[in-house]
Amino acid sequence: MQAGLHTGALAENSARELLRLKPADRDACFQLFQTLQLGGGKQHRMLMLLRDLAGRNGCTISDFIDSPVIKEVLEHHEMSTPQKAHSLLQQLQILQSPTLSEAEEQFELWRAQLPLSRNCTIEHSTSFEQDQVTLRVTFENRSGLERALPTINSVLQDPED
Repeated sequence: MQAGLHTGALAENSARELLRLKPADRDACFQLFQTLQLGGGKQHRMLMLLRDLAGRNGCTISDFIDSPVIKEVLEHHEMSTPQKAHSLLQQLQILQSPTLSEAEEQFELWRAQLPLSRNCTIEHSTSFEQDQVTLRVTFENRSGLERALPTINSVLQDPED
């Protein structure tokens, strides 16, 4: 770990967090970080996910790292190291918050079927805490917005006005 700190392979904040773990868990996490060549932010995020998921499953972090979920990603022959890191973080996030992941997947499917113009995007509220969705329309410049605004306002007019 000291060499990892010196070479920049291990972030200082991650090292502090790792020191709070049992030696076997610390070593397993450090090896995983090195294998995936994670930066500091991703090290922290992965450690938090691993700690939470191991606790939920009643096992040590090192046992969880040895689980098929993680081994399958690490042993994938067609993915590059950054792809493995991204995929593993995604898998861990899904395991941690399955309902949020399902809501995001359903939202993406719904959004994909909408006939949106290139200059429009749709976003949901953070963590789907509300049912609100936001339609963002990008205009080339202010005059383009000014020309479209009367039409937009007439379409979006509140029926009770």
